[in-house]
Amino acid sequence: MRIGKAGFSARIKGDLRIEFGDEKLTSHVGLELFRRFLRTLDFFGVLRDSEKELGLGGDFSFAKAVLTVVAMLLVGAKRVGHLAFIGNDPLFLRFAGLSVAPTARSLGRALKRMSFKTWPTLDRLCTIAVRSVTQHLGLRRWTLDIDGSVLTTGLQVERAYRGFNPHHRKNPSYYPIIATLAQTGHVIGHMNRRGNVHDSHRCAEFLRHNICTMRNELGLSGVIEVRTDSAFFQRDFLATCARHTEYAVKVPMWPWLNLRGIVKKKRASDWQWVDRKKGVQGLFAELPIPQWQRTEHIAIYRKRVNHETVKGKQLELFNPDDGNWEYSVVATNKTLDLHALWHFQNGRGVQEKTIGELKSGFAFGSIPSKSYCANTAWQKLNVLAHNLATSFQIITAPI
Repeated sequence: MRIGKAGFSARIKGDLRIEFGDEKLTSHVGLELFRRFLRTLDFFGVLRDSEKELGLGGDFSFAKAVLTVVAMLLVGAKRVGHLAFIGNDPLFLRFAGLSVAPTARSLGRALKRMSFKTWPTLDRLCTIAVRSVTQHLGLRRWTLDIDGSVLTTGLQVERAYRGFNPHHRKNPSYYPIIATLAQTGHVIGHMNRRGNVHDSHRCAEFLRHNICTMRNELGLSGVIEVRTDSAFFQRDFLATCARHTEYAVKVPMWPWLNLRGIVKKKRASDWQWVDRKKGVQGLFAELPIPQWQRTEHIAIYRKRVNHETVKGKQLELFNPDDGNWEYSVVATNKTLDLHALWHFQNGRGVQEKTIGELKSGFAFGSIPSKSYCANTAWQKLNVLAHNLATSFQIITAPI
């Protein structure tokens, strides 16, 4: 039915009555549900016990600082200065157990007090959230993805150096290394590093620490699988993987590995189809590395492309007369066939989504202080908030 002109008009004969009350409104009522979830994990009890063990002191205690940062990250506050905007919210104060929100300087000083002695405590808090999910899954295999990420810092930030920073080459940075659990999306391990180190810096030590965490603190039984890119193709890392895990590590195209000679010895009939639709072929071979006194079992894959490859002229490294191919090599001790290994290694990109969520959904890429201790503690608190949110989503999801 068509509405006439008179149907749109309304008479306003007086002023609207305005009343002021003492009602407290909030946009973050979900924090109450999250607080109840943490109570089921006995998170607050563990946090109080950790505070007593550390004995950091200060007007703004360790437990209050942890809860304040977690609440900030859950509601979307990504800077310490954002406390000025959410500090009066009643649900925010209730979640953190505060009557008055701290200033940005007070929170910054509390973060600086979280030195390297407190980092293991923060890591243990992260495992509480992970254990609440993994203890009910009962899986026989656990897949660990390890990768590094670049965080751009200011010019005067402690232990920040120029290094591998593809988007801001002249800016100092941190280069933290992260281990994620592919089955759930949790972050199992985190270690902050200065920006002028290689991606594999202390990777073997980092892997051993994460294996101990998975076995002892999380109580995970079964097989542990490790997936990494070619930056982690190092002797100590491969030896650690072979001793404790099953692994699939991409092999870099280093000339001294003589991958070209191995491929040239193979006949056309040796290549097997892995995926006909995508044009992927593969074969297994042995890669002797006399310099490391090791022999790696490798899978070599090639994919036909309709253009000349641009990744280091891979075509010239192998067979110039059989068309354009892109090659990739994976070192492994798994017993999978070529097809299953291809899909297993390709699944490694899942951790990129987790790192992206840490940087965008939380504030992992923010640098709140010039202090290395404060910045490392901030990163670990971001990991804690991410693990808690991930566990909350998994546990409360409909079956």
